[in-house]
Amino acid sequence: MAEPPEPADAGLMAEILEDASAASILSAPDRRVVVTLLIERCVHARLEATEEIFRRAYGDQNGRAYWSGWLTADFSDLHQFIRFVEIHNGKARDLLDITRSPILEAFSVASRARPSWLRHDSGESQDLGRTNHPQYLAHWQICRGPAVRWLLEHPEFNELLPARLADAARGDAAQEEAASVSERTTPQKLMCQEAFEALFPTGIPTRGQISDQRLADKVQKYIKQSNRTPPSEDTILRAAGRKPIKKRPKSV
Repeated sequence: MAEPPEPADAGLMAEILEDASAASILSAPDRRVVVTLLIERCVHARLEATEEIFRRAYGDQNGRAYWSGWLTADFSDLHQFIRFVEIHNGKARDLLDITRSPILEAFSVASRARPSWLRHDSGESQDLGRTNHPQYLAHWQICRGPAVRWLLEHPEFNELLPARLADAARGDAAQEEAASVSERTTPQKLMCQEAFEALFPTGIPTRGQISDQRLADKVQKYIKQSNRTPPSEDTILRAAGRKPIKKRPKSV
């Protein structure tokens, strides 16, 4: 049976959770920063309230919107990002001195290959591992999403990621892979959309107004006028929001 919290701890916990509730009305970037700071306070106080903070700030104990925000392809200060990772690792010691963080060591290794997701303010090619002096590190920025995916895919460094962050990154990667598959036909869909807008400025007609075959013929003819290969009839019908009707084989 867990011991009841000390009065001081209970008071701090109540304050943190109250701030988490107040953060729910903030913009997505501001809420993400506030929630991270609240979790950091818990780390220093050796309190565990991550799920409850997420629930109060996002209405979701898993914090899906929180992780998604941190995994976007936006640049942040390297120092800030390493703090974020170590906060969720629960390493108060490394929060006091980021230069000790193994995450920094991993990114120093990555910098040798000059990845596009890691850059120096000067715009010049630099070696992150040259020195870990705070003034030097202050000039580095990191693109969060690609950096996390690099760590996740690296056999030596993937264990440095907090479990929740790693799970969120895997989920994002799976969604991107599914999206890339669906986008393979994008050029054809764009051609259809262009034709629809040119031929039917007031909206795509219904089947009662124009048959599937006639609709497809008009779209294909329009696209051929610009010396392009038109999509198939089925592709045109799907782009028009119509489900292709299977044609019955002719009886012999």
